Amino acid sequence: MPTMEKEEEANNNEEVKADAKSSTTNSTITDNTDTSAKSNTKIIYLIRHAESEENANLAGLKNVCNAISRFHLPSKDDTNKMTQLIGGVLKGYNDEPLSDYGRSQSKAMGELLSMEKFLETEQVELVVHSPLVRARDTCKAMLGCSGIQDVSNSDGKNSEKKNDDSIELPNPVGEVLQLQCLREATVWEQLTKKKKGIEPRLNEFEDWLSKRTEKKIAVVGHSQYYMVMLGMNEKFHNCDVCKAEFNFNDSFKRWSHLKLLHRYQEEEKKD
Repeated sequence: MPTMEKEEEANNNEEVKADAKSSTTNSTITDNTDTSAKSNTKIIYLIRHAESEENANLAGLKNVCNAISRFHLPSKDDTNKMTQLIGGVLKGYNDEPLSDYGRSQSKAMGELLSMEKFLETEQVELVVHSPLVRARDTCKAMLGCSGIQDVSNSDGKNSEKKNDDSIELPNPVGEVLQLQCLREATVWEQLTKKKKGIEPRLNEFEDWLSKRTEKKIAVVGHSQYYMVMLGMNEKFHNCDVCKAEFNFNDSFKRWSHLKLLHRYQEEEKKD
């Protein structure tokens, strides 16, 4: 299984806020697929959304468990977060907005990517994101765009939403799409380790990728989704920006050369 080994860049720009930084790693996703046949390659930038209310509530649950294991009384704030998380699990609801901390994360990373001219430097032609509000808002904050307009497929399903033509897109992006197949696993699926529900969406997404003409695509999505797609055990951190190669032809599809480009520097959150 691939891992992301962090290696800090020695020449971090001093003007960048202390809570956003660049980081690099080289991690090849091993694959036994026979690639002797000619294949096509796309460069895909995988970005995880900023901290959501769900992420914050899950952290509260962990804090409660840790406190109890040490025979300490958990804080009221952590207890409330645990209660909210359990309520979401029972309702099967996982479209939580960004937390206050998450909005701060995405803003800082957006400023970093803008300062480094990320989209222009990498020549990103297409931006896509999950339909969940935390991914859509992260996309807008970090990349300056999000999909909003319904687009129907020939089968009548609204699987895509595209950018509003009245909104100027950041250069050199030609289009922004919101894809239903990028939806994250539900909280219940994550807690019970039932990931099979994601696989049809993964297949749909990879088929969709292989049919697009763009060679460089940025994707704003979710950690569990990426873990299953890449065959990883390690989760993406909130706001991670990674680069990978998507190789495909008529007989196979695979991911390789995963590299961490940017990581938000976590700060101790104050209650």
